[in-house]
Amino acid sequence: MSREVPEGWTPARLGEICRPRQWPTIPKSSFTDVGYTVYGANGPIGKYHSFTHERETIAVTCRGATCGVVNLVPAYSYITGNAMALDDIDASTAEQRYLYQLLIYIGFDGVISGSAQPQITGQAISAVEILLPPLYEQRRIAEILSCIDDAIAATRAVIEQIRKVKQGVLERLLTKGIGHTRFKQTEIGEIPEGWRIGTLGSIALGLEAGVSVNSENRPKQPGEIGILKTSCVSAGIFDPEEHKTVLLGERDRVKIPVRGNRIIISRMNTPNLVGANGYVENDIDDLFLPDRLWQLSTSENARWLACLLASDQSRERLSAIATGTSGSMKNISKSKLLDLPFAIPSQAEQQEIASIMQEIDASIEAGNRTLEGQIATKSALMSDLLTGRKRVTDALPMAAE
Repeated sequence: MSREVPEGWTPARLGEICRPRQWPTIPKSSFTDVGYTVYGANGPIGKYHSFTHERETIAVTCRGATCGVVNLVPAYSYITGNAMALDDIDASTAEQRYLYQLLIYIGFDGVISGSAQPQITGQAISAVEILLPPLYEQRRIAEILSCIDDAIAATRAVIEQIRKVKQGVLERLLTKGIGHTRFKQTEIGEIPEGWRIGTLGSIALGLEAGVSVNSENRPKQPGEIGILKTSCVSAGIFDPEEHKTVLLGERDRVKIPVRGNRIIISRMNTPNLVGANGYVENDIDDLFLPDRLWQLSTSENARWLACLLASDQSRERLSAIATGTSGSMKNISKSKLLDLPFAIPSQAEQQEIASIMQEIDASIEAGNRTLEGQIATKSALMSDLLTGRKRVTDALPMAAE
């Protein structure tokens, strides 16, 4: 290890302080209804009658697309074969929680082999170089970063709870409305007596598809133009940052710019995401649609319609009309989309519903901003504390913030 080592810190290799170890992969047919949690590459995947670890353990995914992800697996769990446990950590030189944070920071990109089927071997993990501060400093660094992790987890839990509340409120508003006491039966179920049934086509003023062009997977710079990714829409929300930069020679081929007071809909996507949509508030002249996205204009309240299309009930109906032989990609035809019937309240009530949902979305956005700040704080602290650039005592005021 050639880089400068902070005073009091010791260079080491992972294999000198722990033992990478794998267990057999458990087939799904062997899972049980009760038992110990089985952890795979992306977290819990089932239950099993046995466990591999009776203590909390660091595990590194060692196969597939998530190769190199570091997890802290709870006690009494079974770590299946696509992850590698770091066992027998030498407690006299390394603190497990510190090591967990350090490995997240340094990553395993440099030791992943194979392109078609990425993997990490135990030998490669053992050769990874690390720096170990004195134990008391490791414990303090781990404590600081763990506190921020707890705050991040709490913020995520709040955001998730607001999202659940949003769906509950949304489903009620879109079926029962506001203040109604009299209802009627229709082809799509019970709705308020004053509402009408209409197809999406009856309230659509236009439904335009974009053109796919060659692009670079990076954000556009001033003077450049972007093409939206299909990931730009989700749960009624539009994220303009989800785009790629159009190559210079392709600029004349773009077709449909992003326009305000419209709804962007994903016509082709995975089974879970096909039909996802998002409301666009303002024009964005330097962003354009690919052929997998539609832009819908409507004679009704566009924000209300985006809420309607993002509801769980509508998402199920959109998934049901999607077709395709591929198990990973589905497509919605224009005719089937426009033929979908919906319950339509008055425009005044549409505006009320949209306003209520906008307030809830504002709470979610505020939570997301808090989360982004917490993640940025942790990233800065990791960069300082896990390299020795700042020793623990220097970082305490920042951690407290």
